[in-house]
Amino acid sequence: MEWFDTQALRQVDYVHARFQIEFDRDFELGPDVLLQLRRELKMARKILAGCCREEKLQAQLDLLFTPCRNPDPRTRKAFPFYPPPFVIQLPENLPVVLSAGDLFSLDVVFWGEGRQLIGSFCRLLLTLGEIGIHRREGAFSIVRVAAQLPDGTWHDLEFGGDPEVDPALPILQALDLVESQRCDATLKFLSPARLLVHGRPLFAPNHTVLLPFFLRRLTGMCVAWCGVEVVPNPAELLARFAVVDKGASRLHWQDWRTLDKGHSTQDLGGLAGEIDLPGPWREELHPLFAIGHLLNLGKGASYGGGSWKCR
Repeated sequence: MEWFDTQALRQVDYVHARFQIEFDRDFELGPDVLLQLRRELKMARKILAGCCREEKLQAQLDLLFTPCRNPDPRTRKAFPFYPPPFVIQLPENLPVVLSAGDLFSLDVVFWGEGRQLIGSFCRLLLTLGEIGIHRREGAFSIVRVAAQLPDGTWHDLEFGGDPEVDPALPILQALDLVESQRCDATLKFLSPARLLVHGRPLFAPNHTVLLPFFLRRLTGMCVAWCGVEVVPNPAELLARFAVVDKGASRLHWQDWRTLDKGHSTQDLGGLAGEIDLPGPWREELHPLFAIGHLLNLGKGASYGGGSWKCR
């Protein structure tokens, strides 16, 4: 792991929360519903902020959507926009048709200090359940909130009573992922990854173009919410691995939504399919992919966009 700061990696932690929700009526839950949760959650935030005047809650809702930037000028230049502290994990079995009373598990990973916002996220999700998960449809209630323990079991979390008291959270270490997970040869996107350069989407990137997106997603989250830089020399890393054996790419562009712009429409999509990871990437950049699969990739990554796994 010569390209990574092991001591910094020891300070990267997260809480893997699971919100079990029960739908009031029959509802078809497709990946497009979760990929558009930002819009729905912002609507729920507006409702929640209007009926609740708690200053702490208001501040935490702000952090969920518009994280504060680091005051250090060097850090601000390197990371002008901080990512939200949570990442929704997109299930592989979507779409799924749920009958009234069926349970659905929404897994959300909260990184570093972002774990302090789990209670506010839960309240936001409760508000969303009252109005419906998508376009005022799909009302639901939360029947259980749990967090994953290091042994893979789940520990119930209790939110209620005094809003100033947070439940005890089982904190997981990113370094454990690095030491326990294998990096397989093929990376598969489970949802379209919308990657932008100067505001324009990348339709057919090669390996060299893709690598900075994976690196920036990891380093940005670690700086913003764990307060550490895990890659001391990112420029050297990119230069070193830009010339590796490229391997095979079976990526293609996939439109998943049509945006209505009033007088016109616009198709929105991203990269789908598979790409083979070069051997040097798997061997020397293992932490990047062992941790990165919990971060997603590209625009809308916090809401399930660019979900991927190695297989």
